[in-house]
This record gives sequence, C-alpha cells and structure tokens, in this order.
Amino acid sequence: MNRLRAATLLVILLIGGVAVGGVIGVMQVRLRADEVGQRIRGLERQIVERRKESEQLDRRRAQAQDALELSRRVGEDLRAPEPSQVTWIRPPLAGARPSGAAGAGLTPRMAALNAAGGDPSGQGGYPRR
Repeated sequence: MNRLRAATLLVILLIGGVAVGGVIGVMQVRLRADEVGQRIRGLERQIVERRKESEQLDRRRAQAQDALELSRRVGEDLRAPEPSQVTWIRPPLAGARPSGAAGAGLTPRMAALNAAGGDPSGQGGYPRR
C-alpha cells in the first residue's frame, strides 16, 4: 500500500508540474502577443503619420507645379534672353576627324607611347632575353 500511495503522489505531482508549466507557457505566449500587438500599433501609427506627411508633400508639390501659380509668382520677370546673352556653338563639320592621337586611329596605349616618345620594349611584362 505504501508503494501505491507513493506512485499516486508521484503521478499527482507530475500532473501538477505539467499544469503549472502549461500555465507559465500560456502566460509567456500572452506576454509576447502583447509585445507584438504594441509593436503593430506603433507601426500603424507611423504609417498613418507617413501618409499624412506624404499627402502634405503631394499638396505642396502640386501647388509648386501649378502653371497659373507659377506665372503669377514670376510675373513679367520671365522672358526670353537678349541676343547679347546667347552664345552660339557651331556643330562640327560632317566627315571632319578630330586632331591628335585619338583621331589618327591609334589605340590608347600607342597614343600614350607616342606622346611619351618612348620605346614600347620596356613597358612592363617579363624582360626579353
């Protein structure tokens, strides 16, 4: 009978331990859920604030790009430049090649060698024997 009482007590203690462990686990899950919920609410608040800022910026951009508003702000100050303020650049002639090494059809390496006036044999690599 003593063994039966000890086994019964052991089973009751095991069931109680599992129950307490389960309650603690559920409490931890609820605490984590509360933390996640607070984070979600914070992110939703940020989203609402960002949308408000975006709408304000959209309104300001639309106002800045309004043609009537721009013409009213600028008034008569916006006009074509005087002919003396314009610099004309002539386009190159058709078929004309630029002068210099690049126009002579040389590779960049050969153009650099010609500019330096050097001999290509000592330009790197292994020495010749």
